[in-house]
Amino acid sequence: MKKLLRMVIFMGLGILAIAAIACGSDDAPTASGSQNSAVSDAPTLRESVKDIILKSYLTNPDISEVTISQDGSSLSLLMIVNCATSEDAARAMGERFVRLVKQWGPDPDPTTAEIGTGEYNYSVGISCENGTTIAKGSKTSGSAQIAW
Repeated sequence: MKKLLRMVIFMGLGILAIAAIACGSDDAPTASGSQNSAVSDAPTLRESVKDIILKSYLTNPDISEVTISQDGSSLSLLMIVNCATSEDAARAMGERFVRLVKQWGPDPDPTTAEIGTGEYNYSVGISCENGTTIAKGSKTSGSAQIAW
């Protein structure tokens, strides 16, 4: 029960921090006064949003490492967790990642029932500290759920 309460508190703090960062802008004015912007197939997930998502995960003592990367319209989450983490818990961590990106990124917010379609293709891999895969899934931009 304490673990669940702690997880809910950390998740709430993470969401508040993401909200604060998401309201800002990473684009810096140039000498001519215009904004710098990356040219890509899909919107680039801002580094400040990535940092907040990473920090919200690393408050969980069962998670030792988290990596978020983007290649065009593909986002990847790789996570190293305690070997005692169940497959269901690992899947919940992966789903939370996709929901957070959708919530603070350019996509429509996810509903309670499903994640929904959007701009990005997602790849989620959650492994134990010894290298054993606990959960692996993917979600294309046109699908509404992660396929595990």
